Amino acid sequence: MLALLQACAQVGAHLSPEYSAHAPKKIAVLAPRSNVGDGAGGEELAEQSALLLEAAGYEVLRELEVKAALGETEPAGDPAALAAQLGVDALLHITVLRWDYRARIYASDYTVAAGFRLVAADGTELWRVDEHSESLSRETRQGHPQESFRAGGEDEFERLAARLVARVFDTLPPRAGIPGNQ
Repeated sequence: MLALLQACAQVGAHLSPEYSAHAPKKIAVLAPRSNVGDGAGGEELAEQSALLLEAAGYEVLRELEVKAALGETEPAGDPAALAAQLGVDALLHITVLRWDYRARIYASDYTVAAGFRLVAADGTELWRVDEHSESLSRETRQGHPQESFRAGGEDEFERLAARLVARVFDTLPPRAGIPGNQ
């Protein structure tokens, strides 16, 4: 429990006192909302989130499964109606806040930032991280940042997204009632 509290403090997570009473078993990962314009990063963050939720013992309805279940309709604003339609007891909302690449003469900087919110079917907020970011700077080849970006930039973003999601989900308790998850 101390490790969970330390992780919450480092990441800036809020675990609701209501979490135990509403502990979810099946979580739908909704299509991420993007504040970066072109929608970059959402799919990567959603996929990483689904993988870590499954590893923690939760049943997961992935973003593509959510889209298939909803068809062309937009998700309802009512958590109870949406959760009932999807057959889940919690909804994971992801917001992409930054997915930046900055080229400098001898280095390239990458930043990924996102917010996460887990809401029970009755609308109770169970857990949230308002914003967490991960960054790295990478030396470019021969001072050609654009060439270096094409050569490895996508991999850098994938690594950053995986690292960000791993740190954020360290603050979410594993699913209760699963052997080995206390």
